Amino acid sequence: MDHRDHAQPLASGARRLRHQAVADLRKVAWDKGLVRCGMNRWNKPMFHDSEVAAIAWSIQQILYRRGFFGSGWQSSAG
Repeated sequence: MDHRDHAQPLASGARRLRHQAVADLRKVAWDKGLVRCGMNRWNKPMFHDSEVAAIAWSIQQILYRRGFFGSGWQSSAG
């Protein structure tokens, strides 16, 4: 058994961890009000609970476009 036999499960696990880490960042809230960042699939402005959440959403969109999240992944907001 060589290292390639372990590559797929490790890549799959890393993908799940990456997705969960960014999703967790989207839950960060603050008391300064909503932050506008990006557009949803209906071309309407996106509002996030904090700057951290807005940045996390942006990172999710970049990673999705670059194929880091599989075709089964969908943004919860856009």
